[in-house]
Amino acid sequence: MRRFLFSVLAFCFACAGPRAQYSAFTLRFLNDIESLPSRDGAPLLDDSIRDKYLVRDYGEGDVVHAFLRLTSEPDPEKLDRLGVSLQSRTGDLATAVIPVRSLRNLGKVRGIAHIEISAPVHKRTGEASL
Repeated sequence: MRRFLFSVLAFCFACAGPRAQYSAFTLRFLNDIESLPSRDGAPLLDDSIRDKYLVRDYGEGDVVHAFLRLTSEPDPEKLDRLGVSLQSRTGDLATAVIPVRSLRNLGKVRGIAHIEISAPVHKRTGEASL
């Protein structure tokens, strides 16, 4: 009986496939927007969230730019269904524009190993000092 249950569980995990890992910054963003009210499946973001996580609206809803590490070619139909647009690609790295409403589901797409949304860069000093 145990062997049968173990086989069933192993089969379920194999069918589920691997899921992408999210960077700490991306996970923080997902946690921050989780409790926000939403409309049509998209969270309603305030300006502080938009600035902190570089969320942009290009007319079709809120998006974030991200780096993806790929293990294989992701299914173009799934990416299209999620509204994800792959931009440039070199080797196993790609840049993408991802609708905020699709970010969590993107981690379920086969071929994507890691997702890291872009983070703001701030100049700390005008020049190096010794």
